[in-house]
Amino acid sequence: MNSINVNTQIIIRITGIDQVDINSMIFESGIEYLRREAEYDEWGVHILSQCGMFWNWWKNLWFNRDAKFLQELEKIDFEYLSERRKNNFKVLYKSTHDIKNIDQYPNTIVMREAYSLLMREISKRVPNVGN
Repeated sequence: MNSINVNTQIIIRITGIDQVDINSMIFESGIEYLRREAEYDEWGVHILSQCGMFWNWWKNLWFNRDAKFLQELEKIDFEYLSERRKNNFKVLYKSTHDIKNIDQYPNTIVMREAYSLLMREISKRVPNVGN
């Protein structure tokens, strides 16, 4: 089992958030990030959300934040956490992934794929000139 899966399992145990909710959080925050960066242009968000490289980058960023979240909590014995404490960790975990706290941007490879997708969609919408 790789460290991403191990980290996710630990996070599930200490926060009480299940895998389905984590996956939803990853997707919804990725869409919200795209909305912010595309200045709420829904057509652009729709096209960019189809970019596989974006989602690879976004999940990698998410898992890196997961690792940092766990590093901060290393000294806690999670076996004996009360539900109240789990709820506190759930709030902290969600805050860790709040897009307001993210000031990172996709690399050139991701941007090239996104640009290519956008140009293909634009070319479908613009009639051929001179025909």
